[in-house]
Amino acid sequence: MNSKTVGIRAKYIIAFDGEGHRILKEGVLVVQNDEIIFVGKRYSDHVDQWIDVENRMVTPGFINTHTHIDSSPMTKSFLEDFGNPQFYMSHLFDVLSPDLAYENEESVSTSVLLSAVEMLTSGTTTLIVMGTSIPDRVSEVLYKVGLRACVVPSIRSGTWQTEDGKATTFRKHEKEGFDLLEKSVGFFNTCDKRYGGKITTMLGPDWIGGCTPELLKEVRRVAGQTGMRIQIHASESIIEFQEVLRKYGMTPIQFLESVGLLGDDLIVGHCIYVSGHGRTAYPGDGDLQLLAKYSASVAHCPWVFARMGFIMESFAKYRKAGINMSLGTDTCPQNMLLEMRYASILSKIFEKDPRATTAAHVFDAATLGGATALGRKDLGRICPGAKADLLFFRLDSPRMSPLRDPIRSIVYCADPTDIVDVMINGTMVMKDGFIAGMDVSKLSQTIQKCAEEMWDSISERDWAGRSADQVSKLSYPLWEA
Repeated sequence: MNSKTVGIRAKYIIAFDGEGHRILKEGVLVVQNDEIIFVGKRYSDHVDQWIDVENRMVTPGFINTHTHIDSSPMTKSFLEDFGNPQFYMSHLFDVLSPDLAYENEESVSTSVLLSAVEMLTSGTTTLIVMGTSIPDRVSEVLYKVGLRACVVPSIRSGTWQTEDGKATTFRKHEKEGFDLLEKSVGFFNTCDKRYGGKITTMLGPDWIGGCTPELLKEVRRVAGQTGMRIQIHASESIIEFQEVLRKYGMTPIQFLESVGLLGDDLIVGHCIYVSGHGRTAYPGDGDLQLLAKYSASVAHCPWVFARMGFIMESFAKYRKAGINMSLGTDTCPQNMLLEMRYASILSKIFEKDPRATTAAHVFDAATLGGATALGRKDLGRICPGAKADLLFFRLDSPRMSPLRDPIRSIVYCADPTDIVDVMINGTMVMKDGFIAGMDVSKLSQTIQKCAEEMWDSISERDWAGRSADQVSKLSYPLWEA
């Protein structure tokens, strides 16, 4: 194997010194194949190729720890501005299930590709794809695009839904859960051989209400046996919090401890409704203390909850409790710049303190926090031994100039057009804003067609037989001459 070295000179490099990110001005980093071998002021050894980006800032790529990219573009312009008071304004059981039940090969492939474009252009270089029923297909698409991903097959004991619009019911399929667990292990055993470490997996019990205690205990046993990490949706809705409390006499986080799932290999997706949250009316900070005790990670997705009027109470409180915080996009838009901004601003509003959650706190979550959640010390940082997953920000745009603090400029001002190039595993996956082989216009046309087919047929899947216009009214009435 040829060992090629590439040197990069940049105006700013967000480098890692072993303890944390540091702002390196007029710096140099050197990449050999897929790995960073040097970062500093000067490099005197031989370099095969030099890249001078004097008006650029180089940062580690973002690690997006919670996504649903095989379906989420299909919900765009449909689920916003919607809430059902009967389910405490959540649309999980009333609308989301029949909406996402629509699936065909064309819609899935297009959804993954369109999401990949959104992610690359807004800085995601590593992502976790949660709860897919077709992990092989999703993996193949992401591998060809060049993204680093952890693709997580769905594991569940049944489904929650509503049959009358008044309450939720659970349809249990116990054997299905154990069969899906076995398939997840099978996927794990083939991943490394097929994708050379670029695509990995973990165990993904769908959510706490959709898995029996017996299944979750088996998930923990299998994790210990195989070394697979785990992610589960938990403390995601008030309904879930109430149902787990009613059924087991415990909060969702306490329940996770009771089945042995809490650990430093666990990522809790969302984790909004915990003890002490104003909407749960359950006192104390016991849930946060438990998460910190077991060194579990949280995948926080602020935007998808903010659009429903929900916020974490609060990011600063979790961080101060010692919980490893990471960020995810969950659904569209798949924009980590937006997630960092919302995580910081919403925390400031809740705490009534502009110092509560800073740009550095959320940038850490999008990089180092995601790496910790994945158990990867070679991601989310620019230092020798780290994978060469890099973002190149332009510094001469109206948003990025004038620049004094590069991290504040990224978190509070940048948008995807400010990311010019993206390197993953030492290869330029996006150059000058262009992703090779991507016809974005054609992808947009295809997803429009697929979404229209889904909207036209939603009454066949909706519990009340409602049409798309009955479920999600347009912002303004159609013009009628």
